[in-house]
Amino acid sequence: MNGSRTGFTLVEILVVVVVLGILAAMVVPKFASASTDSRVVAAGEDILRLTQVAENFHSDKGYWPDSAAPGITPPELKQYFLKVESPFLKTCPINGTYVFSKNKNLNAVSILIRPGQQSKSPSIVDAQALDVMIDDGVLNTGRFRSSLDGYAYRVN
Repeated sequence: MNGSRTGFTLVEILVVVVVLGILAAMVVPKFASASTDSRVVAAGEDILRLTQVAENFHSDKGYWPDSAAPGITPPELKQYFLKVESPFLKTCPINGTYVFSKNKNLNAVSILIRPGQQSKSPSIVDAQALDVMIDDGVLNTGRFRSSLDGYAYRVN
């Protein structure tokens, strides 16, 4: 042998593969949680926007709109969504469908997230993260709570 090399040794290749594997193991989870975080933030923004619209309606008219079916914007609230799409018409970013609910017996108005025809219920992890963002961080107390078939954010 004259001392010149024309390639990498097996050890050099293995070192590079191990280093790349370690880097990937550190970076991939950060991107995965970023995706989850952005979905939770989008759902929180939707709920707070729907709450603001309902409160504006109540302030303008003096009463709350009637309940609407899942995926339907209450007719009384349609005027508030002329320039932007109503969140009631889309799937919640963390799964489920938004529903406007008025319980006349309890005088309570809520924005619900329920499983829809094309979507499943939000995961408990996403719901807890959403609760931390818009309420007290506990799904059994506060304005955002676990309900029988989904989650409910109490408007009033």
